[in-house]
Amino acid sequence: MQLFQLKPLTLGLGMACSGLVFAQTDATVNSTNNASKKDTVPILSSIVVTQDYLTDTPAAADKKVTKNELERENIQSWSDLSKRLDAGLNFNERNKSINIRGLDGDRVNVTEDGIPLPWLNDGTRGVTGGVDGINFNNIASINIQKGTGSHGTNALAGTVAIQTLRASDILTEGKNIGFLGRSSYSGYDNSWLIDSALAARLGANTRALIQYGYKQGHEAKNKASVGGYGSNRSKTNPRDYDVNQYSLRLEHDMSPSQRIGLGVSMYQSQSEIDELNQQGPIINSTTGVKTENYSIGQYQSSEKTQRERVWLEYDYKTQENFTGLDQISAVLYWQKTKRTDGIDAYRNHKTTTRSGLVYSIHPYGDYMRSNMVQSQSYGLNLKASGTVGNEDFSSRWMTGLLWDRGYFKQYSRGNDSCSNGQAQTEWDNVTLPAIKTAFTLLGIPLSQKALQGAYTGYMMGCSFLHTNQQDIPNVDTNDVSIYLQNTFAWNNNTFQVTPGIRYDYYQRHPKGTSQFSASTIDLLAGSFAKSSDGYWSPSIDLRYQPIAGLNFYTRYSEGFRAPTASELYMQYGSEANYLRRGNPNLQPETSRGYEIGVMYENQNLTTSLAFFDQYYKNFIESNLAIDEKIYAQLQAQGLYPYGVFETRNLNKVRIYGVEASAFLNFQQNWHLRGSLAWSVGKDKTNNTYLNSVAPLKAIISLGYDKTNWGLEGTWTLVAKRSKVRYPASDFKAGGYGVFDLFGYWAPESVKGFRVQAGLMNVFDKKYWIAINLPTYTGASGQTDRSIDYYTERGRHAVLSLSYQY
Repeated sequence: MQLFQLKPLTLGLGMACSGLVFAQTDATVNSTNNASKKDTVPILSSIVVTQDYLTDTPAAADKKVTKNELERENIQSWSDLSKRLDAGLNFNERNKSINIRGLDGDRVNVTEDGIPLPWLNDGTRGVTGGVDGINFNNIASINIQKGTGSHGTNALAGTVAIQTLRASDILTEGKNIGFLGRSSYSGYDNSWLIDSALAARLGANTRALIQYGYKQGHEAKNKASVGGYGSNRSKTNPRDYDVNQYSLRLEHDMSPSQRIGLGVSMYQSQSEIDELNQQGPIINSTTGVKTENYSIGQYQSSEKTQRERVWLEYDYKTQENFTGLDQISAVLYWQKTKRTDGIDAYRNHKTTTRSGLVYSIHPYGDYMRSNMVQSQSYGLNLKASGTVGNEDFSSRWMTGLLWDRGYFKQYSRGNDSCSNGQAQTEWDNVTLPAIKTAFTLLGIPLSQKALQGAYTGYMMGCSFLHTNQQDIPNVDTNDVSIYLQNTFAWNNNTFQVTPGIRYDYYQRHPKGTSQFSASTIDLLAGSFAKSSDGYWSPSIDLRYQPIAGLNFYTRYSEGFRAPTASELYMQYGSEANYLRRGNPNLQPETSRGYEIGVMYENQNLTTSLAFFDQYYKNFIESNLAIDEKIYAQLQAQGLYPYGVFETRNLNKVRIYGVEASAFLNFQQNWHLRGSLAWSVGKDKTNNTYLNSVAPLKAIISLGYDKTNWGLEGTWTLVAKRSKVRYPASDFKAGGYGVFDLFGYWAPESVKGFRVQAGLMNVFDKKYWIAINLPTYTGASGQTDRSIDYYTERGRHAVLSLSYQY
């Protein structure tokens, strides 16, 4: 599928449409901020169906983010969202995953238009990502639902449900064509973007939307001061990136209550990084010795994320109240997500002298890597609901089925003096004859053991490099989830009881290939047979509404997460140095969580408070040292001198905390909003804290809104991270406060046109986001970069222009 070749045509079409609709004088859409409640809500179809669980019984910490809010705060990434709108959501920049209530990766269930959005992890070479492959300008809404279990499979921390734009979101009543265009600049990474969406009626009941977005940018600078080349560099390395995203959606109303649709979307981002911290002068000016592995200009890396998906959807929603079947939604989909990290470099040729002989240090010369991880799947997401009874007593049922059949693949392709046979050739043709000649001239017997020792020393560098291989076999995956809940409500919803049950089942079927071979050491060899299991997850939700707008609730729910292909079957390393491996005997993770909360809403105030307490069993953790007795037997055989690390289940993990939010219109045109999140997470097995749990964070915003202009100041306050997993080595990031200022202007003379500007980190604060920091990395407790490298962006400006017709 080569839709990316349409970029010039789509740009031209978007610019032409922009010029056409901008000239119209009867444009009726006026984009204002979300707090003013003066937005024009385009409604073409009476069918409004969501793909979210528990939409009828939201929790206090749940949040729905609208497109207007995303535009108002100039949110272009998950990091922006976590810094400006929701204190309980974070984004881990190191592994490119969403973090909720101290958990990230695939413990957060992310969907886009009802389609599971996979988070990829190769388990060995640091290739992670997938959920960051989102164009925020194409988002209609984001539902963030927090809590363990009941929101879906893998939802040990919560669910993030994304809905993308439809034609109905752009077309207003009485219009046969609609346009939404946006261009913006961000000083965060010196990036600019252009995004356009064109919607049109194709007859009385059919609509189409075509959307294209392009973004180009550079590195996000930090607050470090050391530049130049070499390992002492703490500034970020130069980066160039671009992003292309396309989508096409068709929707047809079969009747006032039924709609079918077809969608196609593609996303691709690609980065090129000049790794200056890996480079340096060839000759040390003081000693005259070659010390740097890579000369200046001889080490570049790359990152690429690709995502393609096609889906068919069906929605049914009746216009009547209290009907046995009032809503059906179904999505049949195919998708492929691929992440590739690469290296293109040239290693300097170094030598060393041992026993009077000169040895080459391998590897040297051309050095290339292309490390890929890919997930491809097809499946079905089906949901239905209905209500019987009346205001005095009602029973509302909801049920769902998710089936996802996938294929996981990982591969490392590369070239160096080890992988292309150069090292072996030099040993055979040059070094081995030289050793034999030297020992013969000296009259010293050359034993096989001495020869093996010389060979091991000669090839030591190569023993750490593994490429043109799979570290994980190809794995077929099969996941099935069935869900049922029923809300009993009486006395006009004064009391509600919602029991629920969910069943999850998974299969992981590894397939051996010529590029993958399991460990041959009997002590470590595991079974690579099929892995499967299932689990029932019950839940119960109790609610009481004593007066209009005031709700008290308590909830208990259980959750489930199946182990991934990399956690089960990964094998990386060699007998001459170290081994990192998965564990085919892993048990699936399970959880149980308790939550108590209160919510209140009236015309001017919306506020909520929640306390949660979550327990996890068989928590899956990677890179744990194997049993000391087994390792002692390996050492006695001279195997894996640098250690063996594996993935294991931890018996007990607990995370608890408090979340709160409020929005207040306290005077005409003035509003105050805020959110707070505090949590503590511990591995109860060894009584250590979890570094994935963020410290106390609060977001406070004060805004002033008129009909055509407004201002808002946002203060993000974060406490010091004093609780770390390894107190002697992990960096305890200090607390900080960062102030951002936004403003917008929407002139009446050009309806639909909007200018937004912002100054971020106004006071140029130097700070660290705790969950973005590396954790303990070995006996030395040292990281591979200066701690200043991990500081966040300083003061910078953002500007955007948008127009909607």
